[in-house]
This record gives sequence, structure tokens and C-alpha cells, in this order.
Amino acid sequence: MNQKRTILGIIIGLPILLIGLFFINSAVYPFTSKDPNFADVEAAFSKLQFPSDWQEIKSTENRGIAGRQCYQFNSSGCFHKSKTFKVSTDVSLDEVEGFFKSSGCQTVSRSDATQEGESKMTTNLRCDIGKLELSGTYRGPESEVYISLSTR
Repeated sequence: MNQKRTILGIIIGLPILLIGLFFINSAVYPFTSKDPNFADVEAAFSKLQFPSDWQEIKSTENRGIAGRQCYQFNSSGCFHKSKTFKVSTDVSLDEVEGFFKSSGCQTVSRSDATQEGESKMTTNLRCDIGKLELSGTYRGPESEVYISLSTR
């Protein structure tokens, strides 16, 4: 009788244990950490020296699961930190690109994102800093600069 209880306990307990471990790993605290993870993004973002005359109006971040792994079914934008700034109308695209270069970018790629009918241009900027991607958007019509640091 004791042997039957032991076998029954193993048959029932082992799947429950495995399901519990899977849930903890995928939703609560992952057993392994992705490289780079949110700690790397946060450390690099804290080193960015934003000009003092840029006024922060919004910030966002995505830590994933405990800053260690991306969500299993939705990893879009995983491990990122960003800020949007209101800048004066005389801030030029070259000044924003200068910020990128002073942040450690060797080469900065530009792509025009100006909408039809806008009087001032909107440009997306992007570069790689080690394992991370620094990207941004200079919105001329609104005099805003969006800066984001994320994993690739």
C-alpha cells in the first residue's frame, strides 16, 4: 500500500512540479538571463548626457520579465528605455546627430520621415553602441526629440 502511494505521488506530483517551475520561469522570475538585458540598457542609458536645455516631457521603458528575459509571446520593444524632449525651435538636426556621436556612435544613419505637408522635416536616426541600439527621431514640426536605447 505504501509503494502505491509513493508511485501515485510521483505520477501526480512530478507534472505539478514541472508546471510550477515552467510558470515561475516564464512569468515570475526567469532562471536564466538574456545578454544584454535591462540592466545593461539602464546602465548605458544613465551614461547619456542630455543637453540641459532639452526639457523632458515623457519617458518609457520595458523591463521584460524581472529585467532578465523577454515575454515569451511578445518580445517587441523588449528591454528598452526612452525619453522624449521638447527642444527649442533653433535646435538643428546636426546638433541631435552630435548628441548621438558624443554618446559613443561611430556612424549615425539617417532616414527621412517627413510627412506630406509638414513645413519642417522629421528624421529618424540610428546607431549601434556595442550590443545596444541607440535610435531617435527629430520631429521638426513639434520641436521634439525622441531618444531610445534598446537591445537588438
